[in-house]
Amino acid sequence: MEKSKDPPPYVSREYPPPPQVLPQGAHVLPQGQQALPQGQVLPQSTIIVANVPSTSTGTTVIVAQNVQYGPTSQQTICPHCHSHILTRVQAEATTRTHFYAGLLCLLLLWPCVILPYVMSSCKNRNHYCPSCGAFLGTYN
Repeated sequence: MEKSKDPPPYVSREYPPPPQVLPQGAHVLPQGQQALPQGQVLPQSTIIVANVPSTSTGTTVIVAQNVQYGPTSQQTICPHCHSHILTRVQAEATTRTHFYAGLLCLLLLWPCVILPYVMSSCKNRNHYCPSCGAFLGTYN
């Protein structure tokens, strides 16, 4: 019995593409849709990754946001309802607020206990979407 010097034939198989993992807050636009209408500007903290190869014909555009919220309302894109919005800011008391009030009480400055609850510097500013009401982030 003679051994063949040729390698065995290989079978070509097509495997499904790996699942697409997107960063939190990223959006995949449908094929053919522009990232933004002409003349519209994205917030500074927006990251656009374009010309990402996809398994179908065409190009996938990924728009991801890494928003740093401040003490005032900001213009952004809501990751939940995808609307261009101006955030609604709501100041809320935190553990730090209660700690300062308790400290003033322990120092026998009980008439001043109300101060942490009326000072905005002792509260967090939470940002919400005015369209869908989703929590977007906080500023300490």
